[in-house]
Amino acid sequence: MRWSGQLGQRRSRGPWRLLVLSLTVLLGLVLPGARDAHALPHMSLLAGAPCATCHVNEQGAGMRTNIGFGSMSHVGALQWEDVGLPWLSDRVSNEVVDYLVSVGMDARIQTARIGRPLPVVDEAGELTFEQPPRETFLMQLQPYLAVTPHDVLTLYGTWNAGRETFREGDPCDTPYPGQQCFEAMAIVHPGHRMPGVRLGMLQPSVGIRHDDHTMKIRQEAYNTVVRRPFPVIPANYAEWGAEAFWQPRFDVRAELGVFHARGLSEGVGDPSVVDPDDVALAIRLQWMPQFELGSTRWTSWLGGSVYGGGDFRMDNAFAGLGWMDRGALILEAAHMHFGSGTDRRARNLSAQLTVQTWEWLLLQGRAEQAWSRDLGDRYNTLAFVGGVQFFPLPFIEIRPEYRWEETDVYRTGQYTVQMHFFY
Repeated sequence: MRWSGQLGQRRSRGPWRLLVLSLTVLLGLVLPGARDAHALPHMSLLAGAPCATCHVNEQGAGMRTNIGFGSMSHVGALQWEDVGLPWLSDRVSNEVVDYLVSVGMDARIQTARIGRPLPVVDEAGELTFEQPPRETFLMQLQPYLAVTPHDVLTLYGTWNAGRETFREGDPCDTPYPGQQCFEAMAIVHPGHRMPGVRLGMLQPSVGIRHDDHTMKIRQEAYNTVVRRPFPVIPANYAEWGAEAFWQPRFDVRAELGVFHARGLSEGVGDPSVVDPDDVALAIRLQWMPQFELGSTRWTSWLGGSVYGGGDFRMDNAFAGLGWMDRGALILEAAHMHFGSGTDRRARNLSAQLTVQTWEWLLLQGRAEQAWSRDLGDRYNTLAFVGGVQFFPLPFIEIRPEYRWEETDVYRTGQYTVQMHFFY
């Protein structure tokens, strides 16, 4: 039994009108009262700095540079001195051997209901949905290592333990097809305005690299095999390959890469669309102008990417607007085409608003719409997420959220809480 298709069509436009109105009102009411704050490493719009400023990986995400480490070393409602641990504030860098070896880590503990609601017919013959049980689990344990034997060369690696690593002892637990449990690359970059290259096992530059693996932007609204929204390109997706990058000016950046498509083939799940031995190509262009309106400093993004292999192609367009150290709005659209020999398609939209009230407290809201088509059927998913990023102490984040999702098959809502330790 499915929700009415007409109901889904009527709602497909309405939520976006409501979203635009809500974001406008929220910007108008909340941002004027926001205070100056340090920028988060993964929110370069707030800082007016490229992702590579705060992360070893030029693409962003993962291990932090000295600047990235320092920008968060005193962000907290309390400092370590306030809780009797002043020695924890002494570190000013994540280097363990000066100018040569750096380390880092991300660890996340999550409580959430995992999986899709199951249909149940009660004694009166009414269809209801039974929610999956709540679980508390280790979502991420990911150490990082960077070695810089020369100014132009950085060797970078990371490994991510999965949920079953400590339950079953599997050192490489990847819940989604196409995921990798590690990244390993050499980054060659001769100079600040010079072209560089990343080589090894790495994630192609596709749209915006988000830190939330539940986002719909890289998913199908409904996967006919698992019968729920499912990622085509999951978190920690990576391929063997090489990607050149060049940022000749502060506000212009380009990437061009070639990759083995084995992981993409697994994510697509159809070797007639992408064969494991196919070659995948990626190109991404970004314009990142900054400007002033009166005494207010603004940052922005405008960019797009194309990624594909075999008969698969994914087009992304994204834009962002940031009020320096106060708030940021990010918009992204994606279209996935699975070749002319199949009826399979996907189109996704995402809008995310972040507001800094204090340096240690951020409010976030996100709305997403996903459409997909497969085997002659059309599917629709609408999702809203609202939450808080709270830093009680430096390098500790608590992220409570409420998540609501409606598909053509079920509707569900739940609270989640994530505890994040990073270094």
